[in-house]
Amino acid sequence: MDVNNISFRAQLPSILGAIARSRFVSFDLELSGIRGKSTRQSRPDGRGDGKQTLQQRYEETKSAAEKYQIIQLGLTCVEEDLDRGVYVTRPYNFYVNPVPDKGCDIERDFTYQSSAVEFLLSVNFRMDSPFLEGVSYLSRQEEAEVRSNEVARQSKSHFKDIFIRDDDVESLAFVSRVREDIQQWASVENPKPPSLVVANSQADHNGRGLNGYQRRLVHQLVRAEFPKLVSFSRSDVMQILPYDQEREDAIFQRRMTRFNEMLTRQIGLRWIAEAMCPDVDSVLPSQLAAPNASGNLAAVTPWVHPPLELPLDESAATNDPFHEALESLRARRTVIVGHNVFLDLIYFYSCFFGPLPDRVEEFQRIISELLPLVVDTKYLADKIKDNSPLYRSSLEDIDQELSVLQFPIIETPPEHGKYLSNSPAHEAGFDSFLTARILIRLSASIEKEMGRDLSPGSDEDAYYSASESGGTPLPLRERGNIELNGHPDWTHRGRTNTQIRASPLKLPADQFELAHKNAYELLDELSIDDVPKLEPAPLARPNHTMMPLATSTFWSRYGNKLRVNGTVEGVCIIR
Repeated sequence: MDVNNISFRAQLPSILGAIARSRFVSFDLELSGIRGKSTRQSRPDGRGDGKQTLQQRYEETKSAAEKYQIIQLGLTCVEEDLDRGVYVTRPYNFYVNPVPDKGCDIERDFTYQSSAVEFLLSVNFRMDSPFLEGVSYLSRQEEAEVRSNEVARQSKSHFKDIFIRDDDVESLAFVSRVREDIQQWASVENPKPPSLVVANSQADHNGRGLNGYQRRLVHQLVRAEFPKLVSFSRSDVMQILPYDQEREDAIFQRRMTRFNEMLTRQIGLRWIAEAMCPDVDSVLPSQLAAPNASGNLAAVTPWVHPPLELPLDESAATNDPFHEALESLRARRTVIVGHNVFLDLIYFYSCFFGPLPDRVEEFQRIISELLPLVVDTKYLADKIKDNSPLYRSSLEDIDQELSVLQFPIIETPPEHGKYLSNSPAHEAGFDSFLTARILIRLSASIEKEMGRDLSPGSDEDAYYSASESGGTPLPLRERGNIELNGHPDWTHRGRTNTQIRASPLKLPADQFELAHKNAYELLDELSIDDVPKLEPAPLARPNHTMMPLATSTFWSRYGNKLRVNGTVEGVCIIR
């Protein structure tokens, strides 16, 4: 589903709801640039064969993330339906607008790398779309800066007085005339009219209203010499009124309401990042937490669901699902999945939260506290192929290999069905969709084979560098038929001491139920006597081919390990 700057507000509740219900969320980014080609560096001890250390690679990627921008974000929320044995995927694709709202009063530099532009054009990326259709964003650091600027603006103490030179006769005459007009008007006990309008005099009237310089002079004069009066800009003129605390408070509240609405709108895509990282307030430095920034989805509700003129019960019914989603998001932490996700996490953090730490160890710690589990399908594919350089581990290659597996069953609702008929390579939404399919199928397949040895291997903590080209899974056409004591096991649960092995053996079609073309052929072969009696079943996980349980050793083996090719360590461990 494509979500643009027009539809984002309306779609946000359903997106947050999808994240709240998800077993995991896969994501992918398209970038305006990445780190350049590295100069190979040896470690101080001379080891490493000229490869970079993980710290050196992190520093290069950090520098690139501070220079370049995310221009497209893809998310796929995956919901697990245990009763039906199905995974429901909901992919979303967002262009990201790098231009902040002018109300934020901040400047943002954005840069395109020539090689990145060449690549994006080669895959038919529309370069104008981030600016025309993109959803805005504001990092926590930027929000803190915007809020600080607004506080100073409201206090009026940040304005520097204008010094008028002695030879600026025109400005001195203007200030003198305005001062006399104010003094004469203020000297009357109940002046009529109740306010004074300051405009260009007939002598210096040039067909236009007061310019910005003249307005500042009026504000400065009133602030310095008439503390019981206030000045307001009104179209072509200035208006002077007696100070009224109640009116000033009301004006302040209206301004802050407009400011907060603008800020909530500008935060945009960061609301999604916040939804996936509910512990962000306790993890980030205090200057990036509330009240310096909008904490933990606190401001999104009135923006997405403004107060409705409905009876109380109807209004509550309208907002209940959204509130339930927000409560669920606050109470849980989302499992994040990506392909070659080390780079994406660095850009993601820099874009939506703030400055990256200098040390990779600190980055690892922050990510481990923000996200309970990160799965890198690149690492997963490489590990099961023992890092062989003879196979490629691109998204498309792995997805093609896994497409022969009939289970687990993956469904996509019609409104999210764009990628069922189109395959726009290197569109962030599509790549996140492929990443989700890969983890579902590959994890379920590996879990079958792990049945023969559920204890972690001795090489579990032996992380070594991978080849630049990486590797792919075992040829999955040879793994498609898994034998369980001579009979194919299509369920993956209920295994105890049974030996499981991969085999290319082709069994006769009549030996297993899936040989039928459809369910109706199976019905034709059944008689009424064949239908078993229905009896209450014990509460247990249904016997479907599914991803590993949360308690499976699969996640300790393959989770929180990010592939970083071309480095001495080869892997970044999130801990």
